[in-house]
Amino acid sequence: VPLKGHGKGNAKGSDVPLKGHGNAGNAKGSSLGRTIVTMLNAYMGSGILVLPYAWKQAGWLFVLPFLAVAMMMSFTLWLTGTLFRLVDARANEMNVPMVSRDWGMLGQMAFGRCGQLLFSGCALVDLYGGLLSGVIVASNQLQFLFPSLSAAVLSVGCFGVLLILLFVEARHFSSLAVVGLGSMLIILSCLLITGGELVALGEAAEDQVMVNWAGLPPAAGVAIYTFMVHSEAALVYQLMEDRSQWGQAVLCSTGLAAAFFAALAMLCYSFFGDGTAQSFPMNLGRSPLNLQLLPGELNGAM
Repeated sequence: VPLKGHGKGNAKGSDVPLKGHGNAGNAKGSSLGRTIVTMLNAYMGSGILVLPYAWKQAGWLFVLPFLAVAMMMSFTLWLTGTLFRLVDARANEMNVPMVSRDWGMLGQMAFGRCGQLLFSGCALVDLYGGLLSGVIVASNQLQFLFPSLSAAVLSVGCFGVLLILLFVEARHFSSLAVVGLGSMLIILSCLLITGGELVALGEAAEDQVMVNWAGLPPAAGVAIYTFMVHSEAALVYQLMEDRSQWGQAVLCSTGLAAAFFAALAMLCYSFFGDGTAQSFPMNLGRSPLNLQLLPGELNGAM
């Protein structure tokens, strides 16, 4: 299989020069900005919807292990890109296309066919686990909009939409990411509206705690799940126009995601305290004191 964009050093490659270090670029790939947006969207999974509840479980000091997890996951993501860069020459010799340079390829290089099956299997378990949790969370949220439909029907509908999205070309990932980020900004706006009304009515919670040691382990698990995007990162890395900028992409995307997640969760916990619901959207438009909808006119839309 002829390779695209691997320089003149490969007889089967193209003559397109690459940016970065050696075989570290894809001339028609994603820019640094588009890669950051794509990674941000990868972080915006179902984990963010339960982060406020994790803060409720652990208390204010959960911000410290949360940031520690973010730094650890950022470092391992950088290591992922470094590992793929180190095996570029070997991948060129094996004529592996860019989009096929994934965890399975690493497993094959290290341990042969058994390693390929093991690494690919682990990545698939991670990806399908995220898919399953996303379908479950999405169907639960859709019940607010379509109360007459059962959770099973909504789950099948969500899964059907996801099947259609499987046919979207990789070059459109960053465009879809903009839609996801826009949705999160709308949710943040709804939270601020709800919180402002709670403060105005004097119904904002005051029962927050500094730390709940028993709640820290499960809350830390939520943080790890939120930043677990390593299976997707392999493809995002390979699609970069200049893969020498992978470290910058990881640092910017993880930093922005951590700041946004922490602000969102801490705002929610400050407004609702011990009354914080398990799913973030369930907090919008209601009072933590009596769990009833607030009287504001915008709550119907939220």
